[in-house]
Amino acid sequence: MRSPNCARGRLLAPPKTRYLLEPAFVAIEILSEDDRMSNTLEKLREYEAAGIPNIWMFDPRLEQIFEFRDGSLLEVRGDVIGTKGSPDLELTRAEIFPPAAPPLDAAL
Repeated sequence: MRSPNCARGRLLAPPKTRYLLEPAFVAIEILSEDDRMSNTLEKLREYEAAGIPNIWMFDPRLEQIFEFRDGSLLEVRGDVIGTKGSPDLELTRAEIFPPAAPPLDAAL
C-alpha cells in the first residue's frame, strides 16, 4: 500500500517496528497542483481496502475538505472534520488552512 501524506496510527507509544503492522486510524491526502484525480482516488481506495477507517483529503488551493467513505468522496461543507470511532480527532478548517503569513519583505 502506498503511504498517505499523513497517517495516524492507534499508537500511544512509538512503534517497535519500522512499519505499522495494523492499519492507521486516519490517513490524510493533501492535494498538490500535479495530482490527478484518478491516481488520488486509486490511493484512497487502497487505504479503504487496507482497513483505514478515516480517510480525508484536503485541497489547499480551493480550501476544500473531503472524506472518503464507502467508495465515495464527500465534501465536508462545515468547519470541522472529525474521526469516526475512538480516539476522537477533530480538525477545524482554520487549522487545516491557516491564513497565509505576509511575505517577509512586506514589512520593509
